[in-house]
Amino acid sequence: MLKEFLRRVQAVTWNRRMVRLADDSLGLVPERTLQEDRMCILFGCDVPVVLRRLDGDAWAIMGKAFVFGAM
Repeated sequence: MLKEFLRRVQAVTWNRRMVRLADDSLGLVPERTLQEDRMCILFGCDVPVVLRRLDGDAWAIMGKAFVFGAM
């Protein structure tokens, strides 16, 4: 039972890191997330995503995020 629990924790947290947001809430974001990236919920998405500004008005989706207490 413990082995299964640890396997699931690893699956959820693999290549992710914990962050503290501006409102002091905690979240999990992709490992390559930078401080200047933005987190938002896009229309049609059921989870927050991390966005990185590219040139001009272009943005890249860096991956899914999770915010504790907001999901």
